[in-house]
Amino acid sequence: MEELVEKAKNGEIRALEELIKMYELILYNTARTFLKCDDDIEEAIQQTIILVYTNIYKLRNEKFFKTWLVRILINQCKKILNNQKKERIRNINIEEIENLKTTEKDDYSFITYVLNKLDEKDKEIIILYYYDDFSIREISKILGVAKGTIKSRLSRAREKMKKIINKEGLM
Repeated sequence: MEELVEKAKNGEIRALEELIKMYELILYNTARTFLKCDDDIEEAIQQTIILVYTNIYKLRNEKFFKTWLVRILINQCKKILNNQKKERIRNINIEEIENLKTTEKDDYSFITYVLNKLDEKDKEIIILYYYDDFSIREISKILGVAKGTIKSRLSRAREKMKKIINKEGLM
């Protein structure tokens, strides 16, 4: 894999295509946990690929390509979410507030429902650790936060999930 990254850094498009193909499932699953709309997921992945293509020469250590790639994707997902949030705030009305009382359980799977009850930082840690199988060390590098902080955030996120499950009577 490190050879492919080196080739991609040297401008070999086929090497970059192969790398993206290797991680396409991780990219999709990660984007899917942040974004619900297929168009948004596609947009986040496309923007990630463009940024990777234009900035791969900046990657210092080839063995951290996956970490770097996922970090770029998460940033793109957050941009899309922030834009959507701003749009919703501009368009919010009383009817929508009333409609928020309807339960989301029917629309999403159990775990997605619980994840969506978490704030973005907690959701991000759970996704990276459990969905994308990153280690504490890798998550630390992705988020630029100390390993101890990642451990405590992960622990708090688990506790919040347990509280949500108990409070909602899901178990």
